[in-house]
Parts: sequence; C-alpha cells; structure tokens
Amino acid sequence: LVISMANPLWEPALLLLERLHLKLTEGPHWRPSCRHICRTLSPHGFTLQSRTFTLLLPTEVPLLSAIVKKLEKLPLLRRLCLIEILEFTYQGE
Repeated sequence: LVISMANPLWEPALLLLERLHLKLTEGPHWRPSCRHICRTLSPHGFTLQSRTFTLLLPTEVPLLSAIVKKLEKLPLLRRLCLIEILEFTYQGE
C-alpha cells in the first residue's frame, strides 16, 4: 500500500496560497500525520516499510531549483519537503 500526500507541515502555507488564489482550492479536508496513519493501519496487518519526502521547492526557479533538489536530500531539510510518501506492506492479521 502506497500513500502519497502533502506533508502536514505545509498545511498553513497551502491554505494561504488557496486564499491568495495562487493554488486551486481543495475544499474541506484533513491531513493525518504519519503516526495516525500507522496506528490506524497497524491493527489490520500493515507495517510501515519506508517513509520518504520529496519536493522542497514546489515551483521551478532558474538556478535555485538545481541547488534545492540537492539540499532536499539532507536529513534536516528532507522532513520539510511538500510531498510525503508512505509505503506499507501487508503482514496479515
């Protein structure tokens, strides 16, 4: 099972961009944390295998984008990326 979602840390910025009409509106939603998803899926036999982050800069900026793509691999900056990908395997109940 693969879950791809916006990092909950980005929620305030995404809401601001919606209000400024710089991003399409999504309507009412809830962004659960990784911990919440793991606690929900664990009793049903799913185990978190990997958690990755990508896309630190969500728009192309000449010269800066190439540098940021390298920086997003650093442990401290990786957690700040916009996209969070959770990979679960099914172990059975």
